[in-house]
Amino acid sequence: MNKTVLELQKGKVNINGGTFVGNMVVHCEADGDIEITWDDLSVTTYGMVAGDDREIRNSQMKQVSIANGYFTIMNY
Repeated sequence: MNKTVLELQKGKVNINGGTFVGNMVVHCEADGDIEITWDDLSVTTYGMVAGDDREIRNSQMKQVSIANGYFTIMNY
């Protein structure tokens, strides 16, 4: 998926905590880390800096949690 604009969704703008599921784009507002729980239940901590965007597909992971920092999440 290639989005040129990040769609703002209620409850998912400038957040600094929470767990999210489904296909998503993660946009970093202020430097921080997300934790990705994969299908095999392994967890990857992934650091992002302000302005970074990453797409994460539900077919590869179970959930994404915000460990620290501020993020905007767009589910699609």
